[in-house]
Amino acid sequence: MSKILVIEDNEAARENISDILRLEGFEPLVATNGQQGLELAFQHTPDLIICDVMMPKLNGYEVLEALGKDERLSTIPFIFLTAKAARYDVRQGMTLGSSDYLTKPFSPSELVAAIKTQLKRKETITQSYAQQINHLQRSIDQNSHTDELTQLPNQAALSQTLEQYLTEDKDFSLFIISVDQFSFLSSTLSTADTEELIKLIAQRIQKVFPHSMASESLKDTFRMGQNQFSVLTDQVDPDGGQLPRTAYRFLNLLRAPYILNGKAVNVTTSIGIASTTNITDASRQVSRVESLLQGAKTALYKVQQKGGNDYCFYRPEMIFSAFERLDVENALYYALQQDELEVFYQPQVDISAGSVVGVEALLRWKSAQLGWVSPTKFIPIAEEIGLINDISNWVLWQACEQVKKWQKLMVKPIGVSVNLSAVQLSQPGLCETVSKILQKTAIAPHLLCLEITENALIKNKGYAINILQELKKMGIRIAIDDFGTGYSGLGYLSSFPCNTIKLDRMFIQDIHQRYSNQRIVSAIINMSHELELKVIAEGAETQDELDYLKLQGCDIVQGFVHSRPMPSSDVTKFIQATTSEPLDSNPAPITTTTRALPSA
Repeated sequence: MSKILVIEDNEAARENISDILRLEGFEPLVATNGQQGLELAFQHTPDLIICDVMMPKLNGYEVLEALGKDERLSTIPFIFLTAKAARYDVRQGMTLGSSDYLTKPFSPSELVAAIKTQLKRKETITQSYAQQINHLQRSIDQNSHTDELTQLPNQAALSQTLEQYLTEDKDFSLFIISVDQFSFLSSTLSTADTEELIKLIAQRIQKVFPHSMASESLKDTFRMGQNQFSVLTDQVDPDGGQLPRTAYRFLNLLRAPYILNGKAVNVTTSIGIASTTNITDASRQVSRVESLLQGAKTALYKVQQKGGNDYCFYRPEMIFSAFERLDVENALYYALQQDELEVFYQPQVDISAGSVVGVEALLRWKSAQLGWVSPTKFIPIAEEIGLINDISNWVLWQACEQVKKWQKLMVKPIGVSVNLSAVQLSQPGLCETVSKILQKTAIAPHLLCLEITENALIKNKGYAINILQELKKMGIRIAIDDFGTGYSGLGYLSSFPCNTIKLDRMFIQDIHQRYSNQRIVSAIINMSHELELKVIAEGAETQDELDYLKLQGCDIVQGFVHSRPMPSSDVTKFIQATTSEPLDSNPAPITTTTRALPSA
């Protein structure tokens, strides 16, 4: 049932219109003046608004102008009711965005016809967007899972395949094969020869086990990156002889000379191998897919440390032993109290103006006993021992406090983005916690952006949407992080209450040379802009990547091309060096706390 908001100060006219709407099967919402109507619009998000022009408090023109400033309400069909029929009055309403104009007196049939016309037009536009989204989604599905050069499935396809096999409770092993000294090779060979070399390596890898989904040992072959490939096999026992024989077969086949333009080129490879039987249960922060990938990469790194041209099986103790984990766990309990945690910030730069428009808050920990500890180590442990919410609230508090400090220093305030984990999203009282932090730090809600990955959203879509809608109603901005790496895709964009899409770095690397990624990024940018969403590209490292993103109309860039994550003091200097606006040299003193979220 469509909700129709009626804003009319004349009681008889208001009741008459409401009766007509009910008879036609609509749900009327009534307001007696412009201010009340505006409040009802924000509260209920009606499907259509009927509004008198001349009213107390706010007239119809002022109501329409206020609605136009809100991205959620600006597209609602709006019909003016007025006794004024002058051309100037009609043009004024249309200029502000009115959909139609009914002159009093009007018949019930005229009113109903105008409503149905506007609702039909809205439905047609919505369907058109849906068709465009579906078309782009199909195009992305066809291109985003295939490596353009080798035509092998890519890393996104690998993640989905791993997820599928793990869901089916299959045991298998993952090989990651990396070409040694590839930077040197690519600098000495031409681009054409380098690409030919990669294609020849891919062909040889497939000769070990033909690319097939049949009941052979090899389940699939993938290209993971510039010089890395992966293969899956149902062999799992490193002591049974099969896995070592397969590894040696890869090494011997791949080290044979390659003929490029009549010249022989020799390469060696390093191989890391991880099996499902040797991966411990993952925490809520790290999935089994990520654990398997991390295990194979850890084994690969061990080989590369020794000079390469060999293979290695992953063992859990390679990451850190049980004693090392206990050290991390014990030290983590005191990290907050001993002020060992610190928030770094990475600038987000407007790609056209070159000015900083925001920062992302990133947690760092330097333990007095352990030194710098990677977030990939301590965050999963924090979740397992129940510290993640205290730490996350502390990060949010620190970030908002820093925004308040920058607000005192700068002419234009700088917003901050804070990552919201799936664990936090599922915790009761999240909205209340965020609201208290905003109140206590006294910053405007729109200066805070909460980032959540699309995979975290899709795991509990209905609940996540409700929570994010509540946060957005508070004025907080929402960003979908790592967009394009999960399973939601463009088809969910219109249903998630977000303001910003963050393109994952896997799409940005060498984008000026990768046609398949160019199509994907262009499609996402265009559709995001159609839906009035901002686009941030993460991981831009080179000027070529930056120039291409600017050409495609990307809004904001975050990456090493501008700056690495830095302490807040360095960010202040960075902003000062990249902005034409002066900073206040005598700001009001602000005390920045380093404690956990205080009780309300």
